[in-house]
Amino acid sequence: MAAGRDRTDVVVTLERSRYPPGMSEPPTAAGGAPRHTGSAADGPSSVDPRALAAALLRAPVGYAASLVSDAAEAALLVALAARRARPGVERPQILAPTTVHADVHRAAWLAGLELALVDVNPTTLRADPVAMGRAVTERTVLVVASAPTYPHGVLDPIRDIAEAAEDFDIPVHVDATCGGWGLAQLPGVGDWGFGVPGVSSVTLGARDEPAPTGRATALLYRSLPMRHGQFWAQVDWPGPSVVHPSPAADGAFAATPSGSDPTLVLGTAGYTAAARRAHAAAAEVAAGVGGIPGLRVLAEPDAMVTVVAATGPADVYTVADEMRARGHAVSVQLPFRDLPASMRVAWTAASADPAVVLGDLSAAAALALASGPARPDPTLDAMLRGVDSSTLVGDTVEAVLAAAGLEVGECGLRLPARMAPVYALLASAPVAVREALVVAVVERL
Repeated sequence: MAAGRDRTDVVVTLERSRYPPGMSEPPTAAGGAPRHTGSAADGPSSVDPRALAAALLRAPVGYAASLVSDAAEAALLVALAARRARPGVERPQILAPTTVHADVHRAAWLAGLELALVDVNPTTLRADPVAMGRAVTERTVLVVASAPTYPHGVLDPIRDIAEAAEDFDIPVHVDATCGGWGLAQLPGVGDWGFGVPGVSSVTLGARDEPAPTGRATALLYRSLPMRHGQFWAQVDWPGPSVVHPSPAADGAFAATPSGSDPTLVLGTAGYTAAARRAHAAAAEVAAGVGGIPGLRVLAEPDAMVTVVAATGPADVYTVADEMRARGHAVSVQLPFRDLPASMRVAWTAASADPAVVLGDLSAAAALALASGPARPDPTLDAMLRGVDSSTLVGDTVEAVLAAAGLEVGECGLRLPARMAPVYALLASAPVAVREALVVAVVERL
């Protein structure tokens, strides 16, 4: 923020600007080619990421854009704006597929909105637009879809969802915070920006990006009035007038634009090349997993993510332990409804060669097949199935953690090298108990 200018000045300036700094005209020129000032095409970029996002998403004339601290803040802002846009709706709700990111769950909770979840297609794991259309009610104030989904790296059918929501005049938000910057620069991968009628807002975030991004998260609305509801003002007090663009107060406009530009390090051409390599790696490993006994791909990837599940006696928790022991960054996803446990691999410029990953996956799967599924301690498992989750606090929860192999010492919690039995215990526990245990673990790290 420039010296001598308070936050209110900055907010008012941005509200009056048709386009953010770095763009002197609409993001699409004649012929539909994105145009913005700066030299992002070949080398490191100094373009404001709001302008870059607008160009990538084909934002229309009159759009509004904000930089926010992270994807969680963006989700909350969209929820607040949707709620305030329809003040007469009683018990308002957000409608979303079950695969929507947990940030949307949190945003609904903080904004005082109900979250109505609709099951996804069991084969593709993408949102079911017909089912979502049927689930719209007079209380629906916002529909959310993902490009791509965090758990499985697939694109929801944004156009079909937007058409269904448009019949009810419901705004549609696209969460593209899991590799969205890279995905937006891959031609032919999905149809999910402002070129889709009915899409009212999009968040581009920095999770799972193929190259360094500076952690930029850009929130764009189709029009300025759509963004209006995220602002808060107080002029009726003894101090100066205060306008906050978000609950974080300083977060939304405090980021230095060039320092947050996702193409700052590589330039647009280099960043696009990195996205293509990551996308190809995800597809190559997904294809190769089909030849590994004990493993299968849970969903064919649209983005820079490969998600693997176990088959037969193999155990994905053991596979994850073995992959981590070999130096790979993987995350475990516990079972959800009819979905099995899975292992998620996000691809970046720093990821190992796909051939190496496939070789290590094959070795890990062989060990998992030989050892059989991880099983929790039967006594502890039975106890957790019948315990009241509200009692899992203080010494009680620490005793449970210790029994599960998680030792709490003077320097905090120490996780075991092999997490498979812990994951098996969490998967078996009731959801409320699982949540209490996971919170207890994070509190003590």
